[in-house]
Amino acid sequence: MKKLFIFLVCLFICTVQAQKEGQALIDSLQTVLPKMKDDTLKVNALRQLSFAYHNINPEQGIIYGQKTLALAKKINWSDGVANAYKNIGLNYSTLSDFPSALNYYALGLKASKNEKIKSDLLNNIGLTYSYQSQYSKALSYYFQSLKIKEKLHYAQGIAPTYYNIAALYYALGDTQKAIFYNQKALQANKKINNQQGLSRILLTLGNIYYDIHQFDSALKCYENGLKITEKLGDKTAQATYLASTANVFYEQKKYALAIEYCKNANAITNQGTPDESVISLCSSIMGSVYLEMAKEKNNQPELLKKARAHFIYSVGLNKKINHQKALFEDYDRLYQIDQLQGNYKSALEFYQLSKVYKDSIFSAENKETIKNLEDKRAIELRDNQIKINKLELESKEKQKNYLMLGILLLGIIGALLWFQNHQRKKANRKLADLNLELAYSNKIKAQLLSILNHDLRSPVNSFIHFVQFQKQSPELLTPESKERIENETLTSAKNLLQTMEDLLLWTKDQMDNFETQPKTFYISELFKDIKTHFAGEHHIELQLHDSANLQIHTDPNYLKTILRNLTANAVKALEQTQNPIIIWKAEQNEKGILLSITDNGLGADEEQFKALYDDTEVVGIKTGLGLHLIRDLAKAIEAKIEVKSQIGQGTTIQISLPKKSSL
Repeated sequence: MKKLFIFLVCLFICTVQAQKEGQALIDSLQTVLPKMKDDTLKVNALRQLSFAYHNINPEQGIIYGQKTLALAKKINWSDGVANAYKNIGLNYSTLSDFPSALNYYALGLKASKNEKIKSDLLNNIGLTYSYQSQYSKALSYYFQSLKIKEKLHYAQGIAPTYYNIAALYYALGDTQKAIFYNQKALQANKKINNQQGLSRILLTLGNIYYDIHQFDSALKCYENGLKITEKLGDKTAQATYLASTANVFYEQKKYALAIEYCKNANAITNQGTPDESVISLCSSIMGSVYLEMAKEKNNQPELLKKARAHFIYSVGLNKKINHQKALFEDYDRLYQIDQLQGNYKSALEFYQLSKVYKDSIFSAENKETIKNLEDKRAIELRDNQIKINKLELESKEKQKNYLMLGILLLGIIGALLWFQNHQRKKANRKLADLNLELAYSNKIKAQLLSILNHDLRSPVNSFIHFVQFQKQSPELLTPESKERIENETLTSAKNLLQTMEDLLLWTKDQMDNFETQPKTFYISELFKDIKTHFAGEHHIELQLHDSANLQIHTDPNYLKTILRNLTANAVKALEQTQNPIIIWKAEQNEKGILLSITDNGLGADEEQFKALYDDTEVVGIKTGLGLHLIRDLAKAIEAKIEVKSQIGQGTTIQISLPKKSSL
């Protein structure tokens, strides 16, 4: 049999079911509507009425849609306004007033920022273009809708959109894509457990497989769909599945099964309101089965009689539902049967009737054919004009090529000039950088001389004064005093030597970009060095706290120089302090290692520590190698220095080393 039968049956079933469900919903809503207040609940009730009417009485659906719109605007509910526009558009689409439908859908898109509503509106716009066979536009809107729904995980909306895309591809004759998207729709409906949706998609998939003669796949779809409809108790859908299965068995020449399934379909559809589309389809299938069986058995009269009876019955039903394609095929089969039986007079009458319906169908289809021929002629004329235009364009193209060649030559010359200018600027920049490096080198030399002038003069002068005193007035020194001063002088000389080494290290870093050489060591080693270096400061109490025996990973020479100079600065600050104390502490926190030095000296204002933060401060250093040396060395090992000093309350300087330095 023919796939057209099945699809018309499916369409008729959907319409009947929608009418039954819609009328029941309309009756219940109209009962409660007068008692409702003007709020969102009433807007939703009106919206449902508008939707319910779109398959029964779309004019009434538009009226309720306008009422929904008015109330939604009154209570200032944007989503309600958008849904009202959507339902008005849907009712206009049912009336085939597609421009009005598209206009209301567009208003709905503007009215709401709700992405879910927008996705439904885009889907409806796609359907509207699909009804008008504008498949390219329809597909574009379907995919826009699907993108939003997938982003929102809007499962209830994803399934029907996949189904619409599948239907579009089937209409275009692309069965592979139609099957692919129907399968995706099937999976989406399974996720939301939409049994009605599953039933509809399985029937559609079965029809597609039937159309491409993949009968086993079609039977599997029909079988699964039949199980679902049995659970739902949907008698009409069950009958449709049985009739569709019978149609496949007929094509496979499994005539006994085809008759059995047709009888079952008729039995089920008669349990409720008889569905004349299903009954006529089953009657035609059974008539075709008996006709083929009769031909196989040398035109057996009994089988031909049964076939004739079924086609006569089918004709009566198809006249009632005005199914002209089915009437043509029924009369054609009756013509064949009477001819085989020798009833030539009635055979001629059936032949003439089949020809009438065939001509009617041909006339309707031929309108499209004529239009296609007219379109073809228009395309030919357009192609000729295109050829003429192409010749003109080729002539202009040659002129354009010559012009482009000239422009290209000018461009090459311009590029060469630009490259030359760029190279000159690049050389000038290099010269400027070299001048800056030279100026910086001179600046470093000035710094070095300034530090040498300050930090080395005082220890050397002390050493000279002691030697001169010992040479010129040795009688004034007792043996104990002499030994004490000699020891202090020796210690001072050793410290001076160490200071010179540190100074040379810093100078090398400044002049040659000398890189640090980090390694892992214990902080106690640094504290031991400080204790040794300042052993001659008997009047100062030096406390070193490292209870956790911490390890650190950094350059030991850089850090040692920083600690020495901070300690030397603290010693100088305690010259006029009674009971002077210097406390070094090593701690670990979530950021890394924290080293701090605290003295109980007179304190100072922040201006005196400016060299620790300001790179322009290079002269005026009063203690040690200078705060600028501490600043530069700390920057090299990524340490941060913070000063807390108050006049009369002493000074605390903290050195924070990054977490990667701690172990």
